[in-house]
Amino acid sequence: MIILVAVTFVLCWTPFYTVTTITQLQTDSFLRHSQFLFTMLAIHWAGFSSSAANPLIYAAMSYQFRRSFKQVRASGRRKTEKYEANVRTYSQPTMAGGKRISGGRPT
Repeated sequence: MIILVAVTFVLCWTPFYTVTTITQLQTDSFLRHSQFLFTMLAIHWAGFSSSAANPLIYAAMSYQFRRSFKQVRASGRRKTEKYEANVRTYSQPTMAGGKRISGGRPT
């Protein structure tokens, strides 16, 4: 799995380093004459896609990653349910120091 992650990284970042090296070695860069913005945007997105591919690789190749991811999702769901229950409990007007409090401000 780690070899696949490394190969994906190299393949995704190769266009960036290739274009950067070529533009530094040429006296008259091809990027000055055509599509500079598109070329730079495309090669950066290609490099960043390596980060997007990592979770997909891990999910496809690691049972432990899939199991842990499901646990985290379930844990988050339980915390959300607890939070919503607490919000309902604490959002009711209460008495504090003899003064009625509504919405966090004394009335």
